[in-house]
Amino acid sequence: MLLVLQLLCIFFVALRSEAARGGSQEKVRALLDNGWKLVGPKHAYKLTLDEVNFSRGRQICQSWGGDIAVEGIRTSPNIRRKVGRHLYRGPEWIGLWVGITDTDVEGSFKWLDGKPALNSDLPWSPNEPSHSTGEDCIEIWGAERDFTLNDVSCNALRYGLCEKLVYDD
Repeated sequence: MLLVLQLLCIFFVALRSEAARGGSQEKVRALLDNGWKLVGPKHAYKLTLDEVNFSRGRQICQSWGGDIAVEGIRTSPNIRRKVGRHLYRGPEWIGLWVGITDTDVEGSFKWLDGKPALNSDLPWSPNEPSHSTGEDCIEIWGAERDFTLNDVSCNALRYGLCEKLVYDD
């Protein structure tokens, strides 16, 4: 009897915690059924099916109810590695679009939500950013380069790293 009561308490605490987080098991299950992967405490991620330019990648992510990855990448230092390891199985040198650009002012990077991208947010690959002409978008490189960042032309073809908020605080 005591074990049953303990299990019921654990169950109700879990339900209350789930409700407090603003999510539901059905919502999470629907995301997973549609190819999203939970990585980290609040966000789910999915790659575009094809390599696309930055603008097209963003359109696809938005059509799926998300956007090119920003918040989880910015707030969780190890999320780049986790996302890369859980989602990406392609050649090491092909990158994933993330939501940082310097299209307004060369060398002044911003997240897609308009917040400045601070150096602490940007773990660059060696000799990056190179600031070559027209390299205004950012990709995450694969494991071979420790999931670091590179600036590249927004017209290059990469997989879009889509992000969707699953749980609000």
